[in-house]
Amino acid sequence: MGEVGALTLLSIAMGFAALALSLGLLYRVRGVEEELYAFEDLSEALRGFRRLSNPIKRYVLFKAVCPDDVDTPRLREVLNEVIARGGGRLFNTLCSVDLITYAPSTGRGILRVRGHPICVQALVYILSTAHMEGSRCLFAPVRTSGLLTRLRRMVHR
Repeated sequence: MGEVGALTLLSIAMGFAALALSLGLLYRVRGVEEELYAFEDLSEALRGFRRLSNPIKRYVLFKAVCPDDVDTPRLREVLNEVIARGGGRLFNTLCSVDLITYAPSTGRGILRVRGHPICVQALVYILSTAHMEGSRCLFAPVRTSGLLTRLRRMVHR
């Protein structure tokens, strides 16, 4: 094979390498594109609400029904799984959810939600539909409030 044949093979190999890199880049761009479309859909839904820079804090009283006795650390793990699976990356970016208290005797607990006002509505939806996602526990949101003291009284009832 001469010098011309080697250059031809080299140019063909470089063409295939460029094609492979282009396809890999296209695959990644489409993944980012899907995320952007999801964010655009959410931003359109948020237009009627406050700006994203005005975070709020609300509390959600819920009742958890589990097949076996669940203590507070185990319930925290189950809630984190449910919220991560039901809310996705965008919910976790816009909203912060913390378990404030849980009473195993009554099965009631309080979650603090910080972020955009739609976060509270999204969390209530996620908790309500957790059983459809294959969760071990059934969560029923009971009440939302801006004051923690009102809900603390209802935890032990």
